[in-house]
Amino acid sequence: MNIINVKDCVNSRKNTGFGDCVLEFGIPKGYILTPKGWSLDLNTQTFDKTYINEQIQAGEFIPFMGAVEFTDNTPENNKEEFQGGVKSTNRNGLPEFGYKFIRGGWLFNNAVASWDTFAQYDMLMVFEKGIAGVTLADGVLGAFDLGDISTNTYKHFDGNASGHTMVSLQLLSAEQYRNDVAMLDKVALGYGNPVNEILPISDVVFTDGTADASDNKITFKMAFKMNEGEVVQGADIPNFKVYEDGVSKTISVSTFNSLTKKYELTLSVAPVAASKIVVTTYDDVAGVAVAKINNRFFKGESAEITTTA
Repeated sequence: MNIINVKDCVNSRKNTGFGDCVLEFGIPKGYILTPKGWSLDLNTQTFDKTYINEQIQAGEFIPFMGAVEFTDNTPENNKEEFQGGVKSTNRNGLPEFGYKFIRGGWLFNNAVASWDTFAQYDMLMVFEKGIAGVTLADGVLGAFDLGDISTNTYKHFDGNASGHTMVSLQLLSAEQYRNDVAMLDKVALGYGNPVNEILPISDVVFTDGTADASDNKITFKMAFKMNEGEVVQGADIPNFKVYEDGVSKTISVSTFNSLTKKYELTLSVAPVAASKIVVTTYDDVAGVAVAKINNRFFKGESAEITTTA
């Protein structure tokens, strides 16, 4: 069969009828950055809430949730007009979107802007009622081919408009966005409300750290990096890893002092005086340095703590 200089324009056409139950996702509320070229074969693997959380904890998926406004800034298709008034479309406008966030303040803007890049990630779109990606092949799910990510400088509250962060994202293929969309309903994914249930990793800081060889105690506060006055509570032994002079140590007891707001760790073998202690968040099930505490993810590492006698 000759395939040179052949294109089947008829078989690429789609019919426009639809049933009584239509997939409608509502307003876009956020997006998830994925590795460039990410894909998942749904014939052999499951894409659901559990999988998404695993990818977030592993640092593969980066969610940006809770947008209060969405703007579609996609330009009109570029048309050329000829003599006699005849027009022809010679380029489709590339999809471009704006997401407005009002929570998190100035430091949130700083964190979001740290992901500004060009063509280093792809993206899934998160809606009120589901998630949208692309179909790469039969049963293979992918993410939209993402180009520019640009975060505007933080806009402060001016007495009328709320302080906010505005992010602009441009896709690199109008054809992919239009022709290959894959819509995933929230119920099928296991979500009640994906906007509130897709949670990003929170950076934490360790402060007021001490290590005592005679008492076999390591103490510290663990707080949100965006607000060091807010202490993270609810962690236990599986959520920490302790290193002494670079060697992993076993934690035997973990307690939280509600008065000092400090965690107190006891090791199976007391640290040696003058040794250097480092505490990190950890998940002993997933084996990653991101702790899951009260269904939220936390990541951080202490500075070196010198053990006293």
